[in-house]
Amino acid sequence: MIEETDRRIVGYLRRNARVSLTEVAKDVGLPVSTVYDRMRRIERTHLSRHASLLDMKDYARMAVVLRLEPQRRAAVLEFLKKHENVNSLYRINHGFDCIAELVFPSMVRLHDFVRDLNTGFGVLECHTYAIVDDLKREEFVP
Repeated sequence: MIEETDRRIVGYLRRNARVSLTEVAKDVGLPVSTVYDRMRRIERTHLSRHASLLDMKDYARMAVVLRLEPQRRAAVLEFLKKHENVNSLYRINHGFDCIAELVFPSMVRLHDFVRDLNTGFGVLECHTYAIVDDLKREEFVP
């Protein structure tokens, strides 16, 4: 578990990765050098990667819930993991195998991808949900 001061530092980084060390140090009440050391330790022990978040308003997005043929499951999941338009992929329960968040430059290309996925990939059941707007995104801090 991450301690409270480190959690606050991570919170700053989640909101704005370019925030100045001076601003973070002032808010958490520690010297800049201590904040720097803590940030490096946090990077080594808790961060899996650094990423930039796009403003998604200009993209077509969809959540796709899939139930797959058991004998093709591993291959389909590997295909989805590697596909450039699959933004996130999660294993789920209750009779389904995964949820994929798809992001395409147009709704036409997104629908073509879903149509192709449903024909010939061993998809037994597919539910699609257009992602209309982000209400909250990428803010969790442990």
